[in-house]
Amino acid sequence: QKSTTQTGTYQAFDPTNIPLSMNGNWVRYSATNDCGEGHSNAVQITVTNGPSFSGQTPQIQPVCAGGNLSLTPPTFNANGSQILSQGWVISPTETGDYNTFNLNNISVTYNGWYIRYMVEGNCGFVYSSPARQLIVNVAPDVTGTLPTLDPICAGEDLNVTPPAYDGNCTGAWEACQTQNGNYQPFSINNVPVTYNNWYLHYKVSNDCGSTVSNAVQIHVNDAP
Repeated sequence: QKSTTQTGTYQAFDPTNIPLSMNGNWVRYSATNDCGEGHSNAVQITVTNGPSFSGQTPQIQPVCAGGNLSLTPPTFNANGSQILSQGWVISPTETGDYNTFNLNNISVTYNGWYIRYMVEGNCGFVYSSPARQLIVNVAPDVTGTLPTLDPICAGEDLNVTPPAYDGNCTGAWEACQTQNGNYQPFSINNVPVTYNNWYLHYKVSNDCGSTVSNAVQIHVNDAP
């Protein structure tokens, strides 16, 4: 039997599939025979709901491979539940199975995966929404090779094209007086004789780093 107050009027009660609205009610057990009715002491019911989110999964900025994500968990309500665990989770698909995820030293293998925040209470667990896709970038890679350069006359342009490279990046020519020295930005047009025997390479860069091609020597001849 149940009642909204300890000493109130009790009614029949089904102890299965108890709704949240029963929180704070009182229950007792009643037995009846031809001689009358008896009942146990009354005890109060505590019914809690599972946790729920009041905030959304935060936006995620692209990260470089090996880098860290700095994310603030979305706000949630315990709704009277005992919180057993919480943390970031990840899945290869938006609606797939999510597993615990470390925001530090992120591998490029997680590029394109989806992140949520999970809160588990004694009445179940819930994921934050929406799922945010993680973009993990890497430093570009030069896949081509610069060929040996033909000699040019002073004031001419070098006949050379950038080598093939992978990645979303920007590229630029650089030159240095020594092969392993400090390379500086360089124009392959109208090359003066002062760059004779210098070295040329192509540098590609993005937010995650830079890579250079092989270095080739420049030969600039002057008029007699």
